[in-house]
Amino acid sequence: MLRRPYRRLDWTADSRHIIVGAFGQQPGMESLLLISVDTGEKTWLTGPPADTTMSGDREPAVSPDGTEVAFARGAINSETLYILQLGAGLEPVGAPRPVPGAGPARSPAWLPDGRQLIFTKPGMSDVFGLSWIDLDSGKPPRDLQSLGSSASMPAVSRQGRLAYSIVEGEGVIWRQDLPRNGETPPPPVKVNASAAFQAGAQYSPDGARIAFSWGRSGTREIWNCASDGPRCIQVTSSNASPEYPRWSPDGKRLLFQSMAEGDWRAYMVDATGGAPRLLNREGPHGGTPSWSHDGRWIYYSSRDTGARQIWRIPAEGGKAVLIARNGGFMPVDSPDSKTLYYLREGRGTVNLFRSAADGSGETELVRGIVYSGFAAGADRIYYLHQPVEGPIEIREFILATRSDWRVATIDRPITAGLGLSPDGKSLLFSEWRNRGSLMLVDNLQ
Repeated sequence: MLRRPYRRLDWTADSRHIIVGAFGQQPGMESLLLISVDTGEKTWLTGPPADTTMSGDREPAVSPDGTEVAFARGAINSETLYILQLGAGLEPVGAPRPVPGAGPARSPAWLPDGRQLIFTKPGMSDVFGLSWIDLDSGKPPRDLQSLGSSASMPAVSRQGRLAYSIVEGEGVIWRQDLPRNGETPPPPVKVNASAAFQAGAQYSPDGARIAFSWGRSGTREIWNCASDGPRCIQVTSSNASPEYPRWSPDGKRLLFQSMAEGDWRAYMVDATGGAPRLLNREGPHGGTPSWSHDGRWIYYSSRDTGARQIWRIPAEGGKAVLIARNGGFMPVDSPDSKTLYYLREGRGTVNLFRSAADGSGETELVRGIVYSGFAAGADRIYYLHQPVEGPIEIREFILATRSDWRVATIDRPITAGLGLSPDGKSLLFSEWRNRGSLMLVDNLQ
């Protein structure tokens, strides 16, 4: 959690209390907590509704006069700004009210007049930008494009001077060949390197191509490259943070999630490019879609009816059916299409579950998966795990025996996803190395 660029707390106007985003009211969610610095007394200010999976309420910003606190509410990269009024004793006055048009949004900062906010407008993973909204005008937010597409974490002085951070970096897709019979794993091989974000690489069914999200064109889009890196085709041109591509069983189409219509939804596109098609326009809407290996179904996760749940629709269109009623995301089926695997948030961890393709017979397999990184083979699962100490591990879980051991370590910063080759001999993972700068702006216009 601390690796994400979020503001954690803010002082109240009397300098005698702090407000923090803290866990404790609902499993896996944050709420706003008021803490007295003199006595340590703690008072909950908010309790997020059940549909704000994983994130809840966080990033408080107290108004200059101390009567209101702005904060971000919602799931990661889909947050909306809310404002809570505070009484004379810092008690909540009424329910938090949403800021119309301020979403996706996080990291709010008040201007000195207390009627305007500057906030971070997130895209996928580390794509940011700053926006400015006047709370009294009723007008939509204005993007501060002159500050750049990597601007985030604004802070405003009492005189109106703006400070913010710029995060840039480089991405690398690596191939880790898998050892056999207890052999020492070979070092990973660089597949594609770029001064731009890359993530979520997945092999095509024949292993000849890989699809992934890449910022090469200036915005992050879906690309289709040869499995050794060259001969790349830009598949999407949406400027809407498409990510998590998944191949159709015949290798001719790709599924992905995108914010093209304001929140995460699932789309389909030809693997060589073209106009994407929204899946299941009637709803429920959602993201992280994937095909079943037999080509009959498309699985995806949705928050439309509350906590994130797994749904499926016929691959050629039809009514959505609820599969995982206890919640989940990132669904992937087994090579024989008889088993479904998916992730679910627990108390501070993300865990892997398995069920039959229709959702019955659910069991928990593995705890502590990071970066949504797992891949399912015929008889085993590979996943990313962060030990308490030491580098991130690639681990192998054998389904028949439930044996679980470390395959290799990753001694570099990584980002989302893990892809398994069709022959089961190699994995793809993505490195993302940040470079940050602090920026100052006077006379903001």
